[in-house]
Amino acid sequence: MPVGSEKRKSVTINDIALAVGVGKATVSLSLNGRGNISAATRHRILHTARQLGYSPNGHAQSLSRGHNKLVGLLSVAMFPGVHTRTVEVIQNMVTRRGYDVPQYGFGLRGASDPDYQMQLLDSLRSQRPRAIICHFTPHIQHPAVVEALTDYQDKGGILVCYGDNPAMPCDFVGIDYDDLTYQAARHLLSLGHRKIGLFVAGLNLPAETRPDAFRRALEEHGTEPRDEWMFDGSSWDAGGAEAAKAFTRLEERPSGMVIANDLGAGTFINGVVRAGLRVPEDVSVVGNFDEPFSRYWLPPITTVAYPVDQVANIVTDMLCTRLDGQCAVEPRNTTVRGELIVRESAAAHFNLD
Repeated sequence: MPVGSEKRKSVTINDIALAVGVGKATVSLSLNGRGNISAATRHRILHTARQLGYSPNGHAQSLSRGHNKLVGLLSVAMFPGVHTRTVEVIQNMVTRRGYDVPQYGFGLRGASDPDYQMQLLDSLRSQRPRAIICHFTPHIQHPAVVEALTDYQDKGGILVCYGDNPAMPCDFVGIDYDDLTYQAARHLLSLGHRKIGLFVAGLNLPAETRPDAFRRALEEHGTEPRDEWMFDGSSWDAGGAEAAKAFTRLEERPSGMVIANDLGAGTFINGVVRAGLRVPEDVSVVGNFDEPFSRYWLPPITTVAYPVDQVANIVTDMLCTRLDGQCAVEPRNTTVRGELIVRESAAAHFNLD
């Protein structure tokens, strides 16, 4: 049969064995660089495999060797910015430890489709990964997904989660999102601002606790938030722009705004500047996350950074100590906080009232 026609089908080690006239075990040992195979025989096998277009099954190879270097990285929609950056840094760190780390992202469809999430998770589990790293968000709280991850762990798989609390026992790195907003408010207060507003997409959702952190910061400085200065929105980008419109219509405006996401901070700044106001002269703005664009905005955005490197380092250490057999303790749990990054969008305010 011509070589070209062989390439159009899936070639197995049995096909190679028949073509060379040796046993399957000899082919397998030669392809894996193992066994006491003569150089001539090994050369013939490798040459024939290339001619036939053989492509090895990496999963089958890992099982035959009695180990698996696969670590699945499961996340919700690949939000641009710090969330994607965190996934990339974790993937790079774990890969450098010698593991294969494919990414599984739900995308826009999966964020609201538990059935699709289960399909993706089942696909990952079918490859029998030694471990799964999961970026937990409110979108990944469906009971079936949590149950499947718990089952994976109960059957000997290693699970490390980060982000929102996964509500199941596992190694977990939490991010204190409330503290990002708390620090932002505290920074404006330290600059002399007492009339401060807040924009949070999903401000009034039951699970949204960042407004509580904002109120706590203000109350610690003897001031209270005003309802008309608390802005809601269905998304960060469009919501920030809508908050800017509402802000410019106010008869009395806050001198400072905490915006719990840099994307919303950017569209808010753009909106108020287009309306003829100045940042920070007329309104100071402090964001959250330290998204890559925030340092290049006009003006550059003061923000409280999402702790990308800290999260990635702790996740990687938790994972690798489990994989290396150095840790057999109960699930570990730690929380990390962000760092204030001072730029030009917030300035001192002298309250003359």
